[in-house]
Amino acid sequence: MREVYLTNHHIISPLGFDSISNFNNLLNEVSGIEKYKSEDSRFYYSSKVDKNKIESEFKKISDKGSYTLLERIMILSIHQILKDSGVEITDKTGLIIATTKGNIE
Repeated sequence: MREVYLTNHHIISPLGFDSISNFNNLLNEVSGIEKYKSEDSRFYYSSKVDKNKIESEFKKISDKGSYTLLERIMILSIHQILKDSGVEITDKTGLIIATTKGNIE
């Protein structure tokens, strides 16, 4: 029986679309918080991932499925981790995913 243990990481956030960009932006004291205008013309500050960039990156790997924003982000992260690992996925492959955000807008 062949066992493969892979520990990897990938972050998509307002600070970048990979772990290294996120880390470097933190070191350089870059903030992911920006000023936004709501539909009722009030201003607020928030940290948001660029939805247009997510859509653009997602279209590079798939044009199928009706996925929520969180699901697209997870698929993008999983795709990159698997691409970097070179591990062949089989029916015996296990995957553990962790997120600090639920499936909310």
